[in-house]
Amino acid sequence: MQTRRYARVLLGDWRTLALFAAAPVALGALILVRLPEEQLGQPPTGQFRLISHAPIVLFVVVICVTLVGAGAAIRDGCA
Repeated sequence: MQTRRYARVLLGDWRTLALFAAAPVALGALILVRLPEEQLGQPPTGQFRLISHAPIVLFVVVICVTLVGAGAAIRDGCA
């Protein structure tokens, strides 16, 4: 019951729907452009990686997911 009402409200407000669709895409593109490449995979054969950037990449992903979720919660609380 509540899910159906929430879906109707969300579909009726096109700006919020566009924001919910654009925010993860924009944050993902920013992560893809800004953070170092191939840090989550194995290093090439014969190469030793003393310090990995994987924790930084994962931290930024977690922060972005948290921001998108907080934005949805704030928007829901204001409506």
